[in-house]
Amino acid sequence: MAVWLVAAGLAFAWNSRAAAHLVALAVLPWWIATSLRFDFEGAQPSFVLANGAALLFGAGLAIAAAPSPRALCLGTVLSIYGALSLAGVAVLEVTTVDDIIRLRTATVPAQPPWANLCGVAGVILALVSAAITRRPGEVLAGCAIGLVLVAAPLWPASTAGEPWFAYAALLCAMLCLVVSGMLDDVRPRIVAGWLGIAGVIAGITWAVKGSLLRRSAFLAAAGVVAVLFATALNRMLPRAER
Repeated sequence: MAVWLVAAGLAFAWNSRAAAHLVALAVLPWWIATSLRFDFEGAQPSFVLANGAALLFGAGLAIAAAPSPRALCLGTVLSIYGALSLAGVAVLEVTTVDDIIRLRTATVPAQPPWANLCGVAGVILALVSAAITRRPGEVLAGCAIGLVLVAAPLWPASTAGEPWFAYAALLCAMLCLVVSGMLDDVRPRIVAGWLGIAGVIAGITWAVKGSLLRRSAFLAAAGVVAVLFATALNRMLPRAER
């Protein structure tokens, strides 16, 4: 991590977008390897990855909010990778927690405390960035991060049936990500949100072991919520432009 911080400092000092991309790419294998290592201690890898994506996304937004072109360059790149990682983690949570794709050997849903702190820090940094820039989209980005993290404790709470509340939290998170990108006019965030929605819906369709009626009813309810979000967004966009 010390070496990575030095590299991030160089990317900032050089004001190099290529270096910022390399720095953002370099942090992903570390988080993936770390999450798989904690699998043997009972932690769910996708939940540990969610905290890493939250920190990368939130930190990127906070850095980009600083009044400096160099900070804007580095922070924008980090936040793009963070948004894409958050969408990927949402899909992983749906497809791995129920052991559709088995990536764990233990059954304890605990997470290391430092990982939880990273996730909380990501939410706080996103909200701090929103307070500095006064962009409504960054508030929704913070909500998206928080909802992905909230899905983790919701999973064990529904041992008697399907974790519908966790699925709903992930879908709402990805919808918030799309709306966030539209309000802030950040295309990569919009793409990440749509990819996340598609992946989560595909995962739910694949994961649910109950009747087709329940599955259809849940997705229909999700569609109604999406329509309501779209209606509200339709009224917010002209105000945002003014």
